[in-house]
Amino acid sequence: MTVEVPLSLPFGPCWELQEQFVDSTTFLHALPAAFPGATHLFVEGTSIEADVVAIYSRHYDSSKYMPKAQTLWSTGTITQFSCAFSDALCNALAEASHRRR
Repeated sequence: MTVEVPLSLPFGPCWELQEQFVDSTTFLHALPAAFPGATHLFVEGTSIEADVVAIYSRHYDSSKYMPKAQTLWSTGTITQFSCAFSDALCNALAEASHRRR
């Protein structure tokens, strides 16, 4: 059975960040507790830093990338990653975020 996640733009309930500045490091550290049953992380982008690509590659999961492309106005090739969701993945992304401060 193939599961496909369709393209959709959120017009209903969604997250809203009230502050103008988001502490990405804190946010990434909080993800595992916010999604305790998560098993996969699907990421796409057109301009992803090399160190972040390396993190996604280390946590690669051979599962099919299920969502359809969500980048509507692409400026180049869309790169997609299917990763095993874990504390280690979130911590590595948080550390990369912290280095960019």
